[in-house]
Amino acid sequence: MSTMSDGETLTIEQHADGGFAVGGRTVRLASGAIQIGTAAGELQPSFSEPVDDPMVLGRLPGMRRRAVAVAAGLRIHRELFLSDDRQTAALRITLRNESDAPVCLGETRLVHVDRQDDFIVGEAGIDAWSVLRYPFHKSDIPCCYRPTVVDKDFTDAVFSCMNAVPGKGVLYNTVNVDSRSVASGPLMIVGHRSRQDVPRLMLAVTDIRNHYIQQILATNQERTAFADLRIVCDFLGVQLDPGAETETHWLLITTGTHESGLVEQYARMIGDMHRLPPPRKPSPTVYCTWYFYTFLVSEAYVLEELEAIRARRVPLDVFQIDDGWMDTYGTYEPHPVKFPHGMAWLAERIQAAGMVPGIWAAPFVIDAASPVVRQYPEMFQKDAAGNRIIFETDRACYVLDPTAPGAEAYLQSLCVKLKGWGFRYFKFDWLRAIYELPHAVLHNPAVNRLGGYHHAMRVIREALGPEVFILACGGLSDPGALNLVDGQRTSKDVRGIWNGPEGVPKSGAVIQLKQNLLRNYVNRFYHTDPDATQIRIRKTRFSEAETKCVGVYQSEGHYTDEEARTICTHQFLCGGMVTISERFPELQDERLALLRHISPAITPPARILDYDAPGCPTLFLTEIHPACRALGDYRLLTLGNWEDEPVTRRVTLAGLPGTPVAWASRVAVFEFHTQQFLGCVAPGDPLEVELPPHAVRVLRIVAWDGRLPVVLGTDLHLTGGAAEIAELTIECGSVRGRIETRWPYPVTLTVGFPDGAGGCTAATCQVPVGGGAFAVAAPGTAHA
Repeated sequence: MSTMSDGETLTIEQHADGGFAVGGRTVRLASGAIQIGTAAGELQPSFSEPVDDPMVLGRLPGMRRRAVAVAAGLRIHRELFLSDDRQTAALRITLRNESDAPVCLGETRLVHVDRQDDFIVGEAGIDAWSVLRYPFHKSDIPCCYRPTVVDKDFTDAVFSCMNAVPGKGVLYNTVNVDSRSVASGPLMIVGHRSRQDVPRLMLAVTDIRNHYIQQILATNQERTAFADLRIVCDFLGVQLDPGAETETHWLLITTGTHESGLVEQYARMIGDMHRLPPPRKPSPTVYCTWYFYTFLVSEAYVLEELEAIRARRVPLDVFQIDDGWMDTYGTYEPHPVKFPHGMAWLAERIQAAGMVPGIWAAPFVIDAASPVVRQYPEMFQKDAAGNRIIFETDRACYVLDPTAPGAEAYLQSLCVKLKGWGFRYFKFDWLRAIYELPHAVLHNPAVNRLGGYHHAMRVIREALGPEVFILACGGLSDPGALNLVDGQRTSKDVRGIWNGPEGVPKSGAVIQLKQNLLRNYVNRFYHTDPDATQIRIRKTRFSEAETKCVGVYQSEGHYTDEEARTICTHQFLCGGMVTISERFPELQDERLALLRHISPAITPPARILDYDAPGCPTLFLTEIHPACRALGDYRLLTLGNWEDEPVTRRVTLAGLPGTPVAWASRVAVFEFHTQQFLGCVAPGDPLEVELPPHAVRVLRIVAWDGRLPVVLGTDLHLTGGAAEIAELTIECGSVRGRIETRWPYPVTLTVGFPDGAGGCTAATCQVPVGGGAFAVAAPGTAHA
């Protein structure tokens, strides 16, 4: 590896008051180490006199310092950005080949700190840190871990799903507890684990189009002290032709008082820099065949589902047919036995049932036995020896090389066919195949595997058009395929079991909750798909032809009632799509009724208040801004218990971290799942909430002035009114309004009235199935 350095570095200094500013010794941002093909030796470029000019990064005004150096035929253009408020810095390097021969780029090291004295965060060293790390791949596990402690969070942090076999499940017990280093992807936040009064430090990358990035934090061998921090951009051997250039993405360095604010700041900045409009609300509610029928899906089963959905009046937006409908990965023709009338015929039936037709495909993975291989023989990834790369599923498959002859034509023809059948929602799976295999050599050496992925996704988007919905599953997220997809999966595949089977306990629900909840911030980029609710009660498999996946049959459902409520509530907290995979002809009435609590999906993602809770966050704040403005803005505080024993949670609203707005002087609190009014409290008063094992409780918190009545909640939607109250009039002694809902359930509305002594008395009314007008009068008075 070749390295370069110079005497000028950008540094972040922590002041004695806990704040950060540029100009001290804490985090050194050196020019980096550049690997150029097989070249060896030291590059020692001398940068020109820096030039300063104004710049806006995202919407953040500041100054940019530019300097240029030339070494080994490379022109190195370095940009250092400092915001006007001196709280955010950023670094980017552009590399231009000014030689007469191509060069291959490997790693560019943006940051390397190898002394603890140069990296003090929260007025402490690594033994006191809590580190929030995010990986790039959906099946890897974002988490808050302690670098010097090996516990379940550390084993989550060092886990990698790379090279997992699709359809076989990911074994989350395969971990490297001997590791002394943990790699983060796009985002890492370092803070003091027991002090909230000192700022956290955020290091984040703004894209993943040109290179991977790894933020590698390591301890010494004894795990007692800091070893080093390396932030490395890997260009994956891309060939830079004479006159060509490439660049690193911006590395952001900023600070904040709580992880939630920093994560939200990062999401806003990515949205601003890439000009991303926020996804429209409500997010779609989608039925998916996979998590009940798997490969057994058939036309007959689809028709049964459509009839049950109609008969039971389940309001769905999309009906998506998953894997198992086609003959091979490649040709994507309907299986002649299972789908005798073809897919266009079935898409018409779905549309006639009032839903958007959706379909599954894996466009980058082609069955080695498919006729497509003969039709497009050159479009596959190869290794250095010219052999086709094998991607293992339940059969041997080849991987698309989007830069090879025939690849674009194949993708276009596939998209035109699927859309021509009438489908308007597309779940594209196994997208990681195109960038995952390190021994792949693309046909065009000037494009690396990440660039190939984005190019292929652009071909798909252009072929399908802007009006269809594209869900990326297994592709790059956080932030990948920006402006190219409408939705992104954020977790591993679901299983209908809380704790995994013997030998693979981490394959249960808590890992999925952790992945989805910690990634809910990407709702700023696209609709998030937390994977399907699977809340059925079924102790045996649906068909003798079904096989186990990671020790359990997919059609089984083992959740208790509390666990089923938690699974639904977690989808609500994610703030994105609601995805459902059940057999509606047999789904128990009480479990079907749970779905009314989470659809439609109208709320933003919940703010996490305790990122460093062991195992998985347990405290979430959702801000509600109802379309019916007479309801007023309010908040939901959700508490979770992921343990196997009941707990009593004691919370004080005024003491919650990361809450940017002040609470009212008094608030009324109503719990959704138990439909209990918990009383009126001051923000400084403690609230005690009983939580059974694996349970959640959702507290609706509304300002209480003791003069006018307030809506305390409903029993329909978890928002307690924002999704179903269309009109509302509040007067002294009465509340009137109108309920609108597509769900065929009566709605109980609870209203709080002043009791004359500063307190609150609850009264209820019930609105019949289908919604309609309601009126609630204060207890002891005539009906309004």
